Amino acid sequence: MDPLAQERWIGRPEMLTAAQFSERFRLAPATVDNRRRSGRLLGLRPEGTRRTLRYPAWQGKLIAEPASRELFERILQALGPADPWRAYEFFVSPSPLLAHRTPIDGWRIDAGEQLLMSAHSWAPAAPRS
Repeated sequence: MDPLAQERWIGRPEMLTAAQFSERFRLAPATVDNRRRSGRLLGLRPEGTRRTLRYPAWQGKLIAEPASRELFERILQALGPADPWRAYEFFVSPSPLLAHRTPIDGWRIDAGEQLLMSAHSWAPAAPRS
């Protein structure tokens, strides 16, 4: 995702600071940071900036229940740790494997295999702009 697009996304209301994310979802700040560092939570910062990391709020619902958290973490693992913006783009982009819904819109534990297949098909693709 190009830096200008990153700046637009980062400014959206659903993008929370670590402190806001911790408070809203009742997680210790260290837990948020540890999850991000271990690839189990998306923390986003526009390329080339020192801005504070932002956390998409929709992640909070996905990590609230153990089964949903496990699926979310498996999808993040399938997408790979190299580019959190690429993973973010996956979650907010319509997928033909999900009847052209975004993974967030189509999130259901019973659709886990479809979500994982979609993530695996997304991961090796060339970056979108």
